Amino acid sequence: ENVLEKNAACEKPDCDENCDNKESCDKKSEKHTERKNEEKISELEKKLAESQKAADEYKASWYRTAADFDNFKKRNSETRSNAYTDGKGDAIKSILVIGDNLDRALASAVEEKTREGIELVIKQYKETLKNLGVVEIDPVGEKFDPNLHEAVHQVEPEDGDESGTVKQVFKKGYSLNGKMLRYAQVIVIK
Repeated sequence: ENVLEKNAACEKPDCDENCDNKESCDKKSEKHTERKNEEKISELEKKLAESQKAADEYKASWYRTAADFDNFKKRNSETRSNAYTDGKGDAIKSILVIGDNLDRALASAVEEKTREGIELVIKQYKETLKNLGVVEIDPVGEKFDPNLHEAVHQVEPEDGDESGTVKQVFKKGYSLNGKMLRYAQVIVIK
């Protein structure tokens, strides 16, 4: 193959080791080989640049996907947490009526043993609510706050009553983690 390349460089079909113009043939052959090498290098550099570009695109895509997944996990965690809290709040709201009925039963109980039994159940009920993070709002004597109370009636002030305070509570209010489950239904002094 070298002889053929030399022949091509020399343009003499019978160019070989005994060529009269060997030096010229060798220079042309070197130039030809050098040019071919430069073409190969150029081609390889082009392929390398394309491969690097593709690798950079894959890397950027991977970073975006990883960031999207992290964001998804955060959103999903927050959604799951909110769903749990909302579900817990809904379940607690449904049992608040039981506490109201226990208070009514205590108010109407005549026998001492019955009162004691109801008081024990109410104590356990309140402890359970407290353990769940529920805060009871029983605002008798406090200033009326529309963020915590629902005024169902107003009454005229009596001796020593301060205007705008809660006189009586119809239904206690409850909150869970700062969110109102039920507003206290109250009678307010005019």
